[in-house]
This record gives sequence, C-alpha cells and structure tokens, in this order.
Amino acid sequence: MRRAIAGLLLGVIGAATLWLGTRAFQAAPLGVGMPLPALRYRASGGSNTLAADGRARPLVVLFDTHCGHCAYEFAQMDRQLSRFAGTHLYLLTAEDSLSMRDVARRWPLLATSPNVTWAMVDAAAFRRVFGPLVTPAIYVFDARGRLERTFHGETRIELLVSPMTSAN
Repeated sequence: MRRAIAGLLLGVIGAATLWLGTRAFQAAPLGVGMPLPALRYRASGGSNTLAADGRARPLVVLFDTHCGHCAYEFAQMDRQLSRFAGTHLYLLTAEDSLSMRDVARRWPLLATSPNVTWAMVDAAAFRRVFGPLVTPAIYVFDARGRLERTFHGETRIELLVSPMTSAN
C-alpha cells in the first residue's frame, strides 16, 4: 500500500513538473520580425491600442509593481531617459490598478514624459499575443512596428538602447 501511494505521489509530482516545465519554456507566440500586436490597454486617459506610427520605435515592457528587477529597470530608464529618444515606451502591467502617484514618486521623468504610456492590460490577452507573463518582459520594435528583440528578466540598459542607436 505504501509503495502504491508513493508511486502515485511520484507520478503526480512528475506530471506537474513536466506540465510546469513545458509552460515555462514555451516559445512566445510573438517572434522576431512579427508586427506589433493590436493589444488593448487602459491608461489614465482611457482605453487605447498598441500601435506603431512610423516615427517612434515602440518598446513594450510588461512589469509588476512588486518586481525588484522591474524597479531596477525603471530606475535606469528614468535616469537615462534621453537615451530613448525616438522611442515610445509602453509600460504595461497586468495588475488590476496602477497608482500614478506612486509611479511619479519612484520614476518622475518616466511619469511625465510624453513618450511614455503607463497602462494596464488584460493578462490573458497579453499572454495570447506576447507569451508568458514573466516580468520584466521587454519587446523592442522598429519604427514600422516589427519585433527586433525580446528580453526577459533584468536587462542592462545598453542592450535596450543598442537597437535604437544602431538604426539611427
């Protein structure tokens, strides 16, 4: 009886590990060269859709306000915002609310820049078009809205601005 229970338990653990492993390493549905998805977001000014305008390079960042790596990334971006000239930063969270008061206190330049959009997105919709909800997840697009690079986890600021400077 103990062997049967132990075997059953090991089987359940193995199946759960396999399922979680395949979910964690699934390729994102959005691959290099693909267009910027028309994902709806909710910002302080109302709802809108991600879009490339042919002038500014969209850079989409999925973040969580409790994510230490996200806070580090935003602190770097805030200090070096001038390096993102010609870029529109879409800073998106799948959280239910976003305190712009807290954002302004933590990252004042990012909070007030006209080239930055802080917004909330539906988690399931984001996952469908971009892939796993890993934070920070950063997607760098060209001005035509084609995906150039993807980063998951803490990323050095030089890697984020290098596609922008190499295209100029």
